[in-house]
Amino acid sequence: MDSSNAKLVSYTVMDLSTEAELEFFISYWEKYASEYVSLLKTKGLIRWRLNRIWNKEGKFTLSQIYEYRDTEAFKECQALMDKHFEKEEHRKFFSKINVILTTSRAITLLDSDELNLN
Repeated sequence: MDSSNAKLVSYTVMDLSTEAELEFFISYWEKYASEYVSLLKTKGLIRWRLNRIWNKEGKFTLSQIYEYRDTEAFKECQALMDKHFEKEEHRKFFSKINVILTTSRAITLLDSDELNLN
């Protein structure tokens, strides 16, 4: 199933205090993303991305985008995320950084991959 079939999308903006914290945060995901995403894909995650926001000069901002097959996949993935972040190694990591999270959830209405483009 490709991303054009995603029905639910979760978009999180992460504002960090410094470039060093941002790099530390990226290193966390470089270490754990394969394991984390593979687990979520077993429950209906279609796609996950970590992005750096580049048009906010002087800011240290990342975003994560999760695309889910459907509502059930979203719910099952949320339960797995809770378990992942409850582990001591992850709680310890997140206790060391100052990050402000802003999350939005959306339902896909139109997708360029599904349009009849010439």
